[in-house]
Amino acid sequence: TAPVISDNRCTLDIAREAESLTAAIMSVAREAKRAGFRVVGIEQDDLVSLKTIASRLDRTYESVRLWATGKRGPGGFPRPLSDHNWSLYSWSEVSEWLEKNNLAAVDATPDIKEIATIGSLISVYATMSIRKAHELEPLAELVGKQ
Repeated sequence: TAPVISDNRCTLDIAREAESLTAAIMSVAREAKRAGFRVVGIEQDDLVSLKTIASRLDRTYESVRLWATGKRGPGGFPRPLSDHNWSLYSWSEVSEWLEKNNLAAVDATPDIKEIATIGSLISVYATMSIRKAHELEPLAELVGKQ
C-alpha cells in the first residue's frame, strides 16, 4: 500500500516474505532507508493498559484488574512495564500468562514478542543515533545474551 504521511511521519504497511520475521523487518527497514526515510520504530500493539486487555479478552475491566492485583486467579500476573499513574503491560507477557493458566485462548500474533523486541531495538538505535552496532555490546552483556 501507499505510505501514509501525517504529522511529519510516514507509516508503511508492508507484507514481506523472508526466511524469518527479523529478516523481513530488516529488509523493509533497509529499503525504507535507501528511499530516504529515517526508520525510528515498528508499530506494534505490545504495550497495553488493563482496559485494553479487558477489551481484547471481552472481559470486564474489574476482572482483569483483580488478576493483576492477585486478588483473583492463579497469581503471577505480569508486572507492569511502567509504575506511574498509568500502568502499561506487555501484551506478549500477558497473553503467555493467560495461555499458561488456561484462562483465555488469545488470538495474538505468534511473533508478537519478536516484533516487540525488534521494535524496541530499532527505537533505541534511532534515539541514541548509534553509528556502530558494536557500541551496544556492553548492553547485550548486561542483559544477557541468549
